[in-house]
Amino acid sequence: MDGSLFVAIFVPTTDEQGNDSNGSRGKLATGYLVGKNLVLTARYILQPGPPYYRDEHRHIRICWHCSCPGDPAGWPVVPDEDIVWPSQDDLDAVLIRCPLPGDPVVPGIVSHDRPLVRMKWTGEGFPGVTRYMERQSTNSFSGNVCSKASDEACFELTVENGPEEEDDWKGISGMPVFIGRKIIGIVPSVPPNAKVRKLGVTPTWKLLDDKVFHGTIYGERHPPAKKAKDKLIKVLKRSSSAVEALIDQGQIDIDMMGPDSERRIERFAESLLLPGKDSRAVIDALYQAYRSLREEDDENGAQSAKAAEALVSAAHLIVPAIYDYGVIQWTRHQQDASLVPLPVHLKTSAEIIMAGVDGREIQLHQRKSEKDYPEGKLSLPQIPECGIDPENAIAREVQKNHLDRKYNPTAKVEVSRHRLDVYLESQYYQPQGGAPKRTPDERIRLTARALDRIRRSTGQTLYMLFYLPQEVEVQQAIRSLVQDLKKDYPAIMFLSLDLTAEQEEQDQDLLYPLCCMLPVKEPETLDVPPILPTELPETPSSMGTKRFKIALSFPGEHRDFVKQVAARLADQVGRDRVLYDKYYEAEFARPDLDTYLQRLYHDESELIAVFLCADYERKEWCGLEWRAVRDLIKKRQASTVMPLRFDNTEIPGLFSIDGYVWIGGRAPEEIADLILQRLQVNAGQPPASFPSNPPVSPPPAPPSPALLVWRKKLAFLETEDAKAVDPAQKFKLQEDIAEAKAKIRELGGSA
Repeated sequence: MDGSLFVAIFVPTTDEQGNDSNGSRGKLATGYLVGKNLVLTARYILQPGPPYYRDEHRHIRICWHCSCPGDPAGWPVVPDEDIVWPSQDDLDAVLIRCPLPGDPVVPGIVSHDRPLVRMKWTGEGFPGVTRYMERQSTNSFSGNVCSKASDEACFELTVENGPEEEDDWKGISGMPVFIGRKIIGIVPSVPPNAKVRKLGVTPTWKLLDDKVFHGTIYGERHPPAKKAKDKLIKVLKRSSSAVEALIDQGQIDIDMMGPDSERRIERFAESLLLPGKDSRAVIDALYQAYRSLREEDDENGAQSAKAAEALVSAAHLIVPAIYDYGVIQWTRHQQDASLVPLPVHLKTSAEIIMAGVDGREIQLHQRKSEKDYPEGKLSLPQIPECGIDPENAIAREVQKNHLDRKYNPTAKVEVSRHRLDVYLESQYYQPQGGAPKRTPDERIRLTARALDRIRRSTGQTLYMLFYLPQEVEVQQAIRSLVQDLKKDYPAIMFLSLDLTAEQEEQDQDLLYPLCCMLPVKEPETLDVPPILPTELPETPSSMGTKRFKIALSFPGEHRDFVKQVAARLADQVGRDRVLYDKYYEAEFARPDLDTYLQRLYHDESELIAVFLCADYERKEWCGLEWRAVRDLIKKRQASTVMPLRFDNTEIPGLFSIDGYVWIGGRAPEEIADLILQRLQVNAGQPPASFPSNPPVSPPPAPPSPALLVWRKKLAFLETEDAKAVDPAQKFKLQEDIAEAKAKIRELGGSA
């Protein structure tokens, strides 16, 4: 919960005789922001009971807790027209319009989920008026859910931790009840005896079922996406056995089905996709139906297996449609926020929420093991150096930089933003051949437009996930970074996950049956033993027989040069042992070329010769091949990689200590002979004598005049930074230093 979103509500009262106290006497209540300028609290405060009653001649007053003066007499009044939704039935709740001062914030999440018995809850509420005027603070409460969620208008909580003084309970009417980051209810009224340590709670799932309440917060309720419904109908039509197995689980009202089989399937699909169902029960029903089909005897084995596969496809469509409706709607309304705090821990849960937001099916990577909860395919890597980074890389790098710069915690943190920009550009923006070289800002802008077109045309939202560290200053640094990313790439959603063990447990309990339905990726066979007595690089004897002796990775701008290298290599080892794209045009005319090529480079090549330059760093296909190369280096198979350089462009993942061959003015045949010598060294043979110059790398070409100017400027700025004392001056110098380093890298130098 966010302490800045609490609202104190003062209700002027009279005694039983109607005596007026000039608005100085009254009851205090608690409210919480749940929508744009909308505060949720208890309806009870509009008509408090004996011995004091609401003073109808005076307005209710309301104030944001973060900016409240002590005396409620000075708080802003609430006009009657700002009470926008008072419940009309036995639900005790009300929505009040109250503009929030300052910048827009992310409101609380009104959940449609039904809590389970023994789930832990937390909340904060105000004390009575007198106590509040002494100290303007809330009191903390926590405990367990003690009654099973039902269709009743109230459920019960135990209070395990709370204040001892009765006055500290007197303002908790309207207190939001949280499980994790979700509001699952509000306390309607103060219990008559605080010593009982129990609270009745109005459930938010009942509130969201009210069309007016839902419309006031989120707008009109939308029916299931037609695209998802049409897909589900096709899936169900593939297997009547899957339909029958699911109906047998008792989660669908069979009376709704029509006699016509075609219409029956359509009605069945509509019913499955209706929001508001108990997601736990539906997911469990899908799993039990799946298990029953998998356990069929051999006589119907093939048919049952087909039906089980159909159920898995159906689950990918059904689960995001019936997942917590309040969370889906809330997330959909936060697409412009810089960092959205999702009420989940698992990345699988985040993908389900985003699928619900987009109105699409779940798209998950294959499970790595039986214990794996897979990540969504639309989840972007944080620092995409070699595949998806699951270790919260940006957060770790921000934390490291923060510790290095304690003298100025408010300064911008230097992280691998450049690598993320390059990755997004390589994946989503393709420069036209012959076009002028774009500046970094232009490339970011063009990539952002491409991402926006993808979102609008496909209806799918790319997103990036974060686990925020506990340190407040590091969190602020990450939020600042994400704010900048959101400005540059507004089509991407940046989401933070809940770190708590309680939320991880809840997510696993909910999604374990679903994940059990998903296939597990077959383990890959390693070319090197998985365990070695010492950390030694790969030896030549560990290299198996592979399809290609040599693979060439290069940008098209240097094709004329590399073509001659390939010809020389083909003469020596055979054309069919050289991976050069023009030798395999028919084989490479395929829709899955990206993954196919990566496998050839990663698994089927004894030596990869990589021709590095500025064009290589920015080309999409080179980026795909480079990912395979980086993974080989990570697996300590660096002997299979031979870097060759046309220029000094900085390549992510390659450092100044890494060896390379400088191409310079050398002939293609000479470079080919050096590659052949390396191949023989890897095979444990002495290098053959080739008619070429000795393989000595000449010094790099002299730097350009512009590069020299920027290096001088960088040296000057770093000297000034070392002498500066004023934090503001150091902050400005650090920004200038970062700009100078970026310019040096852009010009092909290292900084």
